[in-house]
Amino acid sequence: MKFFLFILLLVLSSCVSDKQLGDREFSLTNYKKALEFYELEMSADTQDPEVFAQAARASVQLGSFGTAERFYGKAVAKGAGIEVVRELAKFYVRTSNYGSAIRVYKYLLNLEEDKQPVYNNLGTAYLYSGSPFDAESYLLIAQQLRPSDPFPYLNLGLLYDQNLKKRSRAIGFYKCFLELAPRHNSRASVSQRLDEMLAKSKTEETIDCTIPYREPSRHVSIEDFRQKMKEIDGAATNEKAVQKVKIENINNALATSFSNPNTLTKAASLLYLKEDFKGAEAEFEKLPFKAFDADSALAYGDTLTRLFKFSEAVTWLQISERSRPTPNAVKLLINALRNTNRTSEIELWCEKYKIQSQYKEATRQCPISLEKDAVKTDEKQTLPESKTKPTNPVKKESKAGDPK
Repeated sequence: MKFFLFILLLVLSSCVSDKQLGDREFSLTNYKKALEFYELEMSADTQDPEVFAQAARASVQLGSFGTAERFYGKAVAKGAGIEVVRELAKFYVRTSNYGSAIRVYKYLLNLEEDKQPVYNNLGTAYLYSGSPFDAESYLLIAQQLRPSDPFPYLNLGLLYDQNLKKRSRAIGFYKCFLELAPRHNSRASVSQRLDEMLAKSKTEETIDCTIPYREPSRHVSIEDFRQKMKEIDGAATNEKAVQKVKIENINNALATSFSNPNTLTKAASLLYLKEDFKGAEAEFEKLPFKAFDADSALAYGDTLTRLFKFSEAVTWLQISERSRPTPNAVKLLINALRNTNRTSEIELWCEKYKIQSQYKEATRQCPISLEKDAVKTDEKQTLPESKTKPTNPVKKESKAGDPK
């Protein structure tokens, strides 16, 4: 009988893998023993990414961050799910390795269905890595994608307060954070800092916490916008006549209407051509709205796109497209709309241009359903790259970068 029980126990023990033994030790907080079992499983040439992920978690608990990074990297390389990629990003933030965190968050942009938290975390990582202008771009996108989220307001408040020294703007963002996060554990420190700033500051920027933020200097008046559209559309009242007008004549008419815009936009355009996008943006901001023609509006829109200010870029790219449609303007416009999740507008633009052969390259970013006719007639056409979706997608990830 004892011999039989011994054989039974031997058989049962042989059915338990080293990973299962490691998981048991991990649950008992015996992380060193757990790591030993996971390494035994690895020595059997396992391809299970979860073994490497668990080994990384055990290493974190043991304070072996170099080992944890190595195991996380192997887990991702072997096809670990999106949760592990998120863990790796948070691991880099916790260990102040912001450069690596930025690379992982950019990778996550291709995986996440809900990109808004990723933009917030990207901006936060840039903020703490000492890149305030990059931080501003990503944090503004996060705020514009979801104005109800308090975290971008907090991070933007810190950015304008401590880095960019725009204290009046920081006050507005801090106030929005306090309004949207009544129970957050950072309220006390933010309230204290806000009181200090209000005691010293004579001005503050009022920010509407319910809508996407726009910098005051970039506001385009409704009257100017409507007038510009009337002047552009006025040339199209007689469609048959417009078709006979050469593009050169349209350009000349636009240049005359807008008080010789080529002269006014020369400095900004030169900086744009030199790829000094921050400098070009500063010059474009100084110009009156009527100074822009199709080319300068396109250059301004592309400049904002290069600075990841996609929401602002949309307005100027639409003006360029209305002034003089070109494949480049349409391509940039669709790209900007994609980065602000304005799906319904993308469909309208794609529907308008997809049947025109000269816009084939520009409309490659369109949803596949809108391109199905073109696919049938051209089997070699490269379809838009599909987004990778996890098996069990999680729509919201936790925020990084809360001040302590």
